[in-house]
Amino acid sequence: MYKTLSYLPLQKGEDVFQQGNNKRGTDTKNLGINKLIIYTDGAARGNPGPAAIGVIFKDEGGKTIATISRRLAPTTNNQAEYQAIIAALEKAVSLGARTLALSQTPSLS
Repeated sequence: MYKTLSYLPLQKGEDVFQQGNNKRGTDTKNLGINKLIIYTDGAARGNPGPAAIGVIFKDEGGKTIATISRRLAPTTNNQAEYQAIIAALEKAVSLGARTLALSQTPSLS
């Protein structure tokens, strides 16, 4: 159901996000995680309509590390999908991830 889009190395990506609220309460280096596998989804009932996003972060062994679920203001399906990806990338940086495998439902691919 999910399609892996790409592997994203983040060695230099942290500099881009330093301006934001980059809390490092949980650092994947401390957990022994080199790569995060991220599943994202966003949906709207109606187009536009009430919307929500969901994100699951797993390590290479399939253990769930973190999740995000959030309601959005009325928006379109595509905007909800983009918001899920943005939330996933922001959280991955705050977790200290070095490499990502970003997967999403095929609606935007």
